[in-house]
Amino acid sequence: MSISRMKMLKISECLIGLAVVMLQSCDMADNRRDQLCGNWTSMEGKPDVLIYKEG
Repeated sequence: MSISRMKMLKISECLIGLAVVMLQSCDMADNRRDQLCGNWTSMEGKPDVLIYKEG
């Protein structure tokens, strides 16, 4: 299985773009997820459980 040079460049561009977006989002000091997604609350207070959106 061989990936062509053009496909490899496209994949690289996408991964670099994703890394830039992730680094910029982690750079923010305040939490703006509530403005984007609404008020989300964890059912058990743990990040790895099912969450629901009110309203």
